[in-house]
Amino acid sequence: MKPYIHKNFTAWIAIASITLIGMGCGAGMADSSGDYYSNSNTTGWNNIGTSGAQDIGQFRSILEMGDIPAANTLDANGFFSEHYTQLPPPDCGNDICLHGMLAVHNDWVYGEYQAALQVAMSSSIEATSLERKPLDLVVVVDTSGSMVQDNALSYVKQGLHILIDELDPDDRVALVRYEGFVEVLATFAEPSDATTLHGLVDGLYADGATNFYDGLEAGLQMAANASDPERQTRLIMLSDGEPTSGITDNESIIAMAEGYISEGVGLTTIGVGTNFNVELMRGLAERGSGNFYFLESAEAIDEVFTEELNYFVTPVAYDLQIEVVNGAGYILGSVVGTHLWETDGYRGTINIPAVFLASRVSDDDPPVGDGGRRGGGSAILIQMIPNDAWPELADPNRVAELRMTYRLPYSDLTVEQVVTVNNPDAPGVALEQPYYSHQAIEKNYAMYNLYLGLKDAATRAEYSHNEALWVLEQLEARASAWNLEVSDEDIEADLLLVDQFMENLIARGAWAVNPVDPNDPSNDACEAGIEEACYEDPCAYGGCEGQDISYGFFGCSTARAADSAPVGLALALLALLALLGLWRRRRQ
Repeated sequence: MKPYIHKNFTAWIAIASITLIGMGCGAGMADSSGDYYSNSNTTGWNNIGTSGAQDIGQFRSILEMGDIPAANTLDANGFFSEHYTQLPPPDCGNDICLHGMLAVHNDWVYGEYQAALQVAMSSSIEATSLERKPLDLVVVVDTSGSMVQDNALSYVKQGLHILIDELDPDDRVALVRYEGFVEVLATFAEPSDATTLHGLVDGLYADGATNFYDGLEAGLQMAANASDPERQTRLIMLSDGEPTSGITDNESIIAMAEGYISEGVGLTTIGVGTNFNVELMRGLAERGSGNFYFLESAEAIDEVFTEELNYFVTPVAYDLQIEVVNGAGYILGSVVGTHLWETDGYRGTINIPAVFLASRVSDDDPPVGDGGRRGGGSAILIQMIPNDAWPELADPNRVAELRMTYRLPYSDLTVEQVVTVNNPDAPGVALEQPYYSHQAIEKNYAMYNLYLGLKDAATRAEYSHNEALWVLEQLEARASAWNLEVSDEDIEADLLLVDQFMENLIARGAWAVNPVDPNDPSNDACEAGIEEACYEDPCAYGGCEGQDISYGFFGCSTARAADSAPVGLALALLALLALLGLWRRRRQ
């Protein structure tokens, strides 16, 4: 990736120095046992993954094309699943153990007080010990005309060939294609051998509209009719676009699917291309005890189609529910990592139809482009807001009580566990050093802040590229400082995303504006008191009164003609480039 040149390089050095001072002195730890920065899982336990997004391939692909991704293309569950984190051991005496961990410090963009409660699960079950029942698999393929774009149909065919070769001898496959109409190519009634299935896949071609509803309903009906308690049933739905014919609204499609999902049909969705309905595909998978993937490259294909059968077909628990009750000193805030959270502000619940072992067991797996970034395990993080009205007689250290119940596979037996999370400091107490209730949350807290910053930038970019750039500059400074100490490959990959995002914004003329205070003196592109348009995008508005605006090396910049000093500016730029080149050499 080409180096990104910061507009406010001096400000970056100041922020990084302050952050390094704070982190170099150590951090509070309630439990410092274990090496939670080892490069692989040598502990003998696994993380638990939940249904929903398993990657952020679409978000990453849009950035790599030089575009600005919409906020809804970045999903927390998918982002967290691309990181490997070592959780505490499953020492609760059950197959699955619940963990509640707390991090308290300042957020990485605005520097404001932040308390985050992580809800996570680990398991002592080994993947090799799981007995996979014979599988009835329905594959529904979008073959509409748009599938010729972005190599979409080629990716799908390549993936389906891998999937067919991964099947066990007792597995059965039904194949359905849809465009403006639906065509059933293979059924369970007349099982097809691998050679026949490979031939059917080779014969797929792109044409017509996208009747998503009818294609999905046909596949769900086939899966429901094949229901057998001695076999597993799963549907994989592949699509590259928005429904364009038949019933097209998300609500109707999801309502139809939920009727079949309630009968035990697992539903996985796979998006290809960059224009598919991400909220529909992600929502269907999360409700259907399945997973949502994005095929952004040929390298991702093998990983998706092999892991779906190897890890995400056999659940380790059903009907899992987590209840979170806050302590009197806190209010439950925003939740990231699941779309299944329901709350009244003082009590929240998460109902997950099925959970699985996470496939990734190391942060030494190959980086993005070579696979290895999916399946690290889900993370659910809850913002804990200090309650200014908390009663004096209440326990100020109680943060929350967590209660988990789940049903064992192929059994009516229910398991229950209760966990209490405390904070040694009172709610809202500002800390010079980060507090982590367990070392395992330190990387998760970094991951959480990176997600929040990227999401904030993507949201702001929809109306102001300048504000988005400012957010990313703050995020990049603090994340880089944190990773200088830890040197984590996942966080390094996140920083590359941040850099690419900034480059794309600058290519569109962005210059950093502080969204907290647009009149901050550091926003020297336009003076205080001029029209609001200057704070959005001066280049787009043709300049501000009294300002000479030009598109330069740093994007859209302003200067008074009488005060310009091109020679001095050129020398300053050369000095900054030399300094930044040395700093960036480690990142290349």
